[in-house]
Amino acid sequence: THGGRRNSSPFSADARPCFDFGDDERRFFDYYLKGVDTSGFGGEEPVHYFTMGEELWKSADRWPPASVTGVRRYFLSDHHALLTDFDSSSDVEVDEYVVDPRTSSGYVSRWNLIQHVLLLSVSYPDRASQGKASLLYTSRPLDTLLVVTGAVRVRVFIEAVDATDLVVFAYLEDANPLDGSVRYVTEGRLRVSHRFFNETGRRSFRRADWRPVSGVEEVEFELEPVSYRFDVGHGVQLALAGADGENFDLKGFDLARKWKLHRGG
Repeated sequence: THGGRRNSSPFSADARPCFDFGDDERRFFDYYLKGVDTSGFGGEEPVHYFTMGEELWKSADRWPPASVTGVRRYFLSDHHALLTDFDSSSDVEVDEYVVDPRTSSGYVSRWNLIQHVLLLSVSYPDRASQGKASLLYTSRPLDTLLVVTGAVRVRVFIEAVDATDLVVFAYLEDANPLDGSVRYVTEGRLRVSHRFFNETGRRSFRRADWRPVSGVEEVEFELEPVSYRFDVGHGVQLALAGADGENFDLKGFDLARKWKLHRGG
């Protein structure tokens, strides 16, 4: 978590941090401020990351690591499925969604980690109940282990039915069909009126760059970087929602309560 005070991996039974954060800070300042390198800090690779599920710290000279090979693509399909193959000859289909303001990533989530609400550590409970109020797409059970490392990119074609703007909250999840549990992996969000990139390839989020949502819009955004292992038999799941009621107050904004998600074709 923020500050390295607790281990938030859902696979760990021990919440204590698995490395000495203060010692790492000391090594950093010794090297860059004092010019002292008694621990080999200068020879280490610049990127260190933790793979949940494997419960291993790893290092690399870049992000994403050069060891990450290949990109796995999933496509939205019938019956709320995520498929790795895309049929370009299929007809365009529409999934309709009504926003439920009660959907949330949870009160004791990363959004409140600075305040350390009620002195509780950041945690994400079973998200199975959130699926009832979200738009879900789930892959077939995996035949082999899948390790996702990097920033997952979501690309959808979306239509606001009853307003000129909407907010999309997207969650990558680990669905276990054996017990019905759903684990949070990572998340991302975008106010669709700020969907356009500027000349630097980034979104400015300035009022001057606000554009109304009109018709079917192509929207692309990244989820927070992560490294996570999906076990054999589990499903990769994408959950889409229009609110995070315990963390974002969206009252006063003219946001669509009804969506149409276009897929196929």
